Amino acid sequence: RTEPAEARPRNWGILVGCLTMSLLVQGVFLLRQPLTKAIPGLRPPLLALCERLGCELPLPRDAAEISIETSDLHPEPGGPGQFVLNATLRNRASFPQAYPHVELSLTDAADKPLARRVFSPEEWSSGAPASQPFAPNGVAAVVLPFSAPGVAAVGYRVYAFYP
Repeated sequence: RTEPAEARPRNWGILVGCLTMSLLVQGVFLLRQPLTKAIPGLRPPLLALCERLGCELPLPRDAAEISIETSDLHPEPGGPGQFVLNATLRNRASFPQAYPHVELSLTDAADKPLARRVFSPEEWSSGAPASQPFAPNGVAAVVLPFSAPGVAAVGYRVYAFYP
């Protein structure tokens, strides 16, 4: 038995509509991270969708949008080789990001590194959980006490990055 001629175009329309919808859903799934960067309001529904589908939606990481506004390294009273780094990081992006890692290099008089250490967001993000987003145009304070015994540093460099 064959279908009437007028039913065929309707079936094609339904098929094309289903295929178009499927392509749209796949595009949103594959481009979920760039979409949340471009349209931050999409993050909550896409996170809910990812929870159901078992996928991940990491926060954007654009190191070019992270700046170090201020930094200060001073010796800590209480012993030689004890220091405290104070720095202020700013997310200049218009979207939330993951907190970056902070690299501290102690340097000699020729600005050559003597010691280097990388601090994860969990180590320096006092007060704010590192799993939370670094707010758009937000500021984060870094207070890092650390020890570097036997290092005769004259200067330092601070660098924010994403591994």
